[in-house]
Amino acid sequence: MKYKIAVTVILALTLLNCTSSDNKTATYDINDILIPEIGGFTRSDQLNIYPADSLYNYIDGAAEEFIGYGVTQVASAEYRKGDFIYAVDIYEFADPLGAFGIYARRRLPTDRFIDLGAEALIGSGYVYYLKDRFFATINSYGEDLPDLTSLNNFAEALDHYIPGTAVDLEPYAVFPAKRLIDHSQRFWPHGFDNYAVPESCFSADYKRGNAVCRLFYSLNRTNTEYETFKTLIQRRGRVMTHMAGFGGNSIYAITDDDGKILLGYSNEIIFGVMAVSNDFWAKALCEAMFENLGLEM
Repeated sequence: MKYKIAVTVILALTLLNCTSSDNKTATYDINDILIPEIGGFTRSDQLNIYPADSLYNYIDGAAEEFIGYGVTQVASAEYRKGDFIYAVDIYEFADPLGAFGIYARRRLPTDRFIDLGAEALIGSGYVYYLKDRFFATINSYGEDLPDLTSLNNFAEALDHYIPGTAVDLEPYAVFPAKRLIDHSQRFWPHGFDNYAVPESCFSADYKRGNAVCRLFYSLNRTNTEYETFKTLIQRRGRVMTHMAGFGGNSIYAITDDDGKILLGYSNEIIFGVMAVSNDFWAKALCEAMFENLGLEM
C-alpha cells in the first residue's frame, strides 16, 4: 500500500472542528474530474451535481449520514464502453477527515485493498476510493461484470483527475500497533456507535486470541461531557468498579449492549475500550495510546 490510513493526533487536532458542512468551503469544479472520456470509457450526456442541501434528492435516507460528515457536493455520471457501464459518484467534503470517516464506515478489514489514492478497496463490480477530501464510488452495470483488472484500470484513470494528495501519516499514529486490526480505524463526528456522546471520536479495533475490542478517544472534551457519557453507560448496565487513579476518574462497567467497558477521562480526553475481555488488556491499550499522545494518564 503506497499510503497507509491511520487516525493521527495531528490530523485530529487540525481537523477536529471542521466536520460539519461548511458553506464557506470552496467546492471543486466536478467537470474537471468527470470529463467526457476516462480510460477509454465515454461519459453519458447527463452529469448530475447535487449540493449538500439537495442531497436528499439523490440518496434519500443516506443523505443525513453524509451531511453529518461534512459533504459539500456530490456528482454522478455514467461511463460506457461496449457492454460495460460504470456509474461513478464523486463526494466532496469540507475536509479530508470527513471523507475518511465516510470511507472508513464502508470498508472491512477483510476487503481487498488496492494501491490507489490514499486508500481504495475493490470487489466484484465496485471500487471505493479515498483521496484528500474526496470519496468516490465506482459501480459496474451490464450483463457481465468486468474483471478486477479492467475495473482497477478504470479507477486508476479516474484517479488522475481527482485533485489533492495522500500524506503518509503512519509515523504519527496514535493507536498502538500491537494487535491492531488493519483498516479498522474510524472517525465518528456526531456520536460513537449507538451512543449519543462523545462527539468527534476516533476508534480502532484490536484482537487478542479470539476476543475483539474497540479502543476509542475524543479530544478537547469537558468533564461535563465525560460525566454525561458515563451516566449513559451506567444506565445500560451496572458499574463493576470505579477505577480510582486510572485517568483520574474512570469506571469499569458491564452493559447490556457492549459487554465490558472501560471508560476514563484525562487531559481533556474521553477514552476507553468497548467489549473488552479483561481490565488488564484495556488498561494496557489506553496506556499505550496515551504514550503515543505524549501524555500521562
